[in-house]
Amino acid sequence: MITFLTTATFNQMGGIQRFNMRVIDCLEALDRSYQIATFNDSPKYLTETLSSRVQFISKKNPIDLIKLVFSSKKSKNILIGHINILPLFFIIKLINPKVRGILFVHGIDVWNDSKYRKKKFYDSFILRYVDIVASVSRYTADIMIKEYNINNKKVKIFPNVTDKPVLKRNIKREPKNILCVSRMGKYDYSKNIHLVIKSFENILDKHTELRLQIVGDGPLKEQLESTVSYKNTDRIEFLGRVSDEKLQQLYSEAYLFVLPSDKEGFGIVYLEAWRFSLPVICSKYGASSEVIDDGINGIVCDTKDTIDIQNALIKLVSDESLATKMGVEGNKKLVSKYLPDNMVDNLREILN
Repeated sequence: MITFLTTATFNQMGGIQRFNMRVIDCLEALDRSYQIATFNDSPKYLTETLSSRVQFISKKNPIDLIKLVFSSKKSKNILIGHINILPLFFIIKLINPKVRGILFVHGIDVWNDSKYRKKKFYDSFILRYVDIVASVSRYTADIMIKEYNINNKKVKIFPNVTDKPVLKRNIKREPKNILCVSRMGKYDYSKNIHLVIKSFENILDKHTELRLQIVGDGPLKEQLESTVSYKNTDRIEFLGRVSDEKLQQLYSEAYLFVLPSDKEGFGIVYLEAWRFSLPVICSKYGASSEVIDDGINGIVCDTKDTIDIQNALIKLVSDESLATKMGVEGNKKLVSKYLPDNMVDNLREILN
């Protein structure tokens, strides 16, 4: 039996929630016996096939917690979907000392950054009892090893994945759409969309065929809109939040994808771009440069030098054959490393 402890998995659809759903798909594919206990959640996106496996736990109801702890006595593995659930794992471990703990970590959840989540006084202690820390990237793993003083031997790299590639692309040569996707949260300034806008505006005079499309709707959106020169408002589109169907259309019609973020725990958006064989531009800082091979399937920029982003844009928009080749190479890497079957294999290895 496997118990998967999660938080807010069925009431919203963010990056961690999608990751958790993929883990559940992997458990199904491996034909393992499992149960799911989820906190701060509601069954908004819960499917009928999963309903019998899921317990919605309220911290205000101690009976729910007691039932969960004792039902987990049968488990050989506890999958911990977020570091905030460590205390519950520790209680289960006290009752069932032989149980193995596997903690999934993503990025800001374990960087010990006060803007996101500051390390709790008990984290390092409980982590001693966790058998495996499954990190989506080496970058996040290295930060966690340093901040929480954990043994490197416990760490396994467990990359995120995305859906299978789209076979056909509807490439629009005029205009050449440059796509950028972000939540634009209040802490997302490090995504460097302001640098993308500045670089884009600097090359418009010589590249009149370009259009920048920015997807996302958060506190940062209004601030970014105010940086756009009045003469370029028809060339830079802020599309806000869009449906999944619309987002797929934007990817399919894009010429390239750019997000030179300095703080990516992994960079699932680059995989999404590769589904549509798009060349990508990322930052050398953070985990995205682990995913992208500079000059092969994208361009890795030094965001401390704003000209670097500008030059990357010029290089790709000026050479369609190069842009196409990089997009194809990205698609190949996606198929070889970042599809659901790869996650199934990785989870099988960790569980065994």
